[in-house]
Amino acid sequence: MIGDHELTNDFQILHFIFGGAGSILNLILLLLAIFITPKAIRLYSTLIINFAITDGIACLLDIFIEIRVLPYPNEDSMAHIMNGFCKYFGLKTCAVGFSLYLHTLTHSVWSLLISFAYRYLILFNTSFTRKNIFLVIFACYIPSFIQAVS
Repeated sequence: MIGDHELTNDFQILHFIFGGAGSILNLILLLLAIFITPKAIRLYSTLIINFAITDGIACLLDIFIEIRVLPYPNEDSMAHIMNGFCKYFGLKTCAVGFSLYLHTLTHSVWSLLISFAYRYLILFNTSFTRKNIFLVIFACYIPSFIQAVS
């Protein structure tokens, strides 16, 4: 039978593997979007860069906090167990890391929505500028930023 210590180690290994792979792949995507984007999709690459940065930070924060969410039996609440590197810096650091992690996940969902909206609107020959894209990203960043600081 597997003990708690072995299970914790297994989860730490999984967090490190998936978080590390996600960080590396998002870094590759970021470099490709910056340096090798064809001119035809140069404007859309702004959204790809935003998405790659957000997801890369989320992967790094996942390695940092290594959160496990466990439900309490017969109750409507959950326990958040953080086994990552943040535990060496104190509970407050883990809480801030978790808040930033949720912030990146929220912004990632908003970025996905912006990406779909851009691809839908471009079908109707709507012209965008890079400034418009930045303004939309910033406007959608505000709710996740408020979540991060509260």
